Amino acid sequence: MEKFNDFLVFLDANLSGSWWFPALLIGTGIFFTIYLGLPQFRYFKSALKIVSGKTKSSDSEGETTGFQALTTAMSGAVGTGNIGGVALAIWTGGPAAIFWMWITAIFGMTTKFVEVTLGHKYRTKLSDGSISGGPMYYIEQGLNMKWVAILFAFLMMITAIGSGNMPQINNIALVMNTEFSVPKLFTGLFLGGLLWIIIIGGIKRIASVASKIIPIMGLIYFGGALIILIENYQNVIPSFQAIFAQVFTGSAAVGGFLGASFAMSLKYGVARGLYSNEAGQGSSPIAHASSKNKSIDQGVVSILEPFIDTIVVCSVTALVILSSGVWTQKFDTQFSKTDMVVLDGIYSDDKNDDGNYVFPEDINELTNYVQGIESNIRNYSGTLNVKEGKIVEKNITIIHLRSIAEDVVFHTPETSDDDETKLSGHLIIKNGKVDKAISYTYDSKNKSFRTLDPQSGVKDAESGKIMYELILNNGLLLDQLIKEVESKISLEENNPERDASILRMLLAEKDELLEKRETNLDKEKSFIFNEIVEGRSLVSSAELTAKAFSNGIMGEYGGKLVAIALLLFAFSTAITWCYYGDRSTAYIFGEKGVVWYRNFYVLCFILAAVIDTTVVWNIAYVVVALVSIPNLIAMFVLRKEMKLLSDDFKVK
Repeated sequence: MEKFNDFLVFLDANLSGSWWFPALLIGTGIFFTIYLGLPQFRYFKSALKIVSGKTKSSDSEGETTGFQALTTAMSGAVGTGNIGGVALAIWTGGPAAIFWMWITAIFGMTTKFVEVTLGHKYRTKLSDGSISGGPMYYIEQGLNMKWVAILFAFLMMITAIGSGNMPQINNIALVMNTEFSVPKLFTGLFLGGLLWIIIIGGIKRIASVASKIIPIMGLIYFGGALIILIENYQNVIPSFQAIFAQVFTGSAAVGGFLGASFAMSLKYGVARGLYSNEAGQGSSPIAHASSKNKSIDQGVVSILEPFIDTIVVCSVTALVILSSGVWTQKFDTQFSKTDMVVLDGIYSDDKNDDGNYVFPEDINELTNYVQGIESNIRNYSGTLNVKEGKIVEKNITIIHLRSIAEDVVFHTPETSDDDETKLSGHLIIKNGKVDKAISYTYDSKNKSFRTLDPQSGVKDAESGKIMYELILNNGLLLDQLIKEVESKISLEENNPERDASILRMLLAEKDELLEKRETNLDKEKSFIFNEIVEGRSLVSSAELTAKAFSNGIMGEYGGKLVAIALLLFAFSTAITWCYYGDRSTAYIFGEKGVVWYRNFYVLCFILAAVIDTTVVWNIAYVVVALVSIPNLIAMFVLRKEMKLLSDDFKVK
């Protein structure tokens, strides 16, 4: 999984993490804002009138009202991005990332206006009477480039799973486990079944569900956030100041947070802004295409979407997190292995009574390290001994989620506070990551150690017997033991390194083993490869938002409110994105392919409940960037047509 995550990080670094993608995304919004004469400001009042029914629009064919189409598109946008995504942006880019989310939203309002108008204009009535629209249709008909339209539709099928599906259930499962102790797999299975029941009803059922969930849950979530902000009113203005203070410099290290560069603030602010409001992805036009409104009218309505989603909801979440101060605090949490790294050397973030760092040089070096800037810090490679859950060696530092981890304990998969579940054994670290863990048990019957390879399941009593005799009877020096094992035994073909690491572990416990040989040899000791790591560090994503809501008058009920809000928001997002995916599937393969896609979509939904959160978010970053590129280019090519439609509406 870590290698796959490294590949995703590489792709992301050359897509949304590169300078050109934020430039393309925001640049498209800036261009159309100027080209169309500030439509996000000029038409905002008209959007409110149309969606409220005060302005009558001549009806056209469709399956939903303009309001239902808006709430359906909103259900696809208002979800994990507003709760977990905002927290992730702050964790990775600092408070300044919120500023770039706002910028993305302001210009995204125009981008949304353009893509929804075009998607509605070029929509098609299918053989079963349903309406289908979106970028694939204006790419095919407006640009006369069928192959690009097919490429977009295929990318949208993938994006629906990688962005609209997996992050939603992953964050739901995480928060439900944290707040209600519900097993992640159970959450995935239960909601997966409910998801399947809803999506088979098509856009009408989806729109009906979305139009009820979004307004009600939005008010409840906003009300809870307002309570937190009132309680922390003295920190609201400083929170705004923190957002603007380091926009062009990056966020300095503060508390447990080790800082973020300007590039990181920009990257993650834009990425999270795009993920939150979807402007430029080409997804919302698929939902808006079902509206009975005229094309330009529905395009005007869509201006409200990024405003409500990012400017309002995301800002409220950000202010709650920043004003509560939890984004710089360490909490007891289960570590994500993709976000954990072992450093060579001892580093400290301790502060004195004045609030200043005791070792500021450590903070400078660590800040450079986490930002990818040249530093003197090196990742650890070698062997570490673990005894009763604790690493014995003192010359290492563990970093988790941009903070120095504390009280780190290694457990078996059956996590417990009991000492019996704490690991005692041996870790092999390569370039800062846990490469493998060696298991061993004592076989009292054969009076030998049976070594266990957790990956292949190989058990070799003979080699264990030789080790036992060498260590307990001969008392040879380590170098001699290694030579003996290299010449006599190997658990796998030509794998002396692993055998030698087992010897190091056994030698370290030689005295203890000798003492217990006569009295306690029947007791088995083992080390398991799929260890669970727990400790204190910063938290991110939906867990951070839950901590912010819990850090005040609402107490644990605040976290439960977030859990319920996330459940409903994210679940409705997953429902809507399945519709985006199956309309794209129907475009390429016809309606017969939709059933297969829906089943695969639900399967991925269930599996994503137990996948590493960081991996899930990295998948989302990559697929969102890929699907946006052909859509943004198509919008620019059709700019003159869009100009005529906009000018006509302006005259009216």
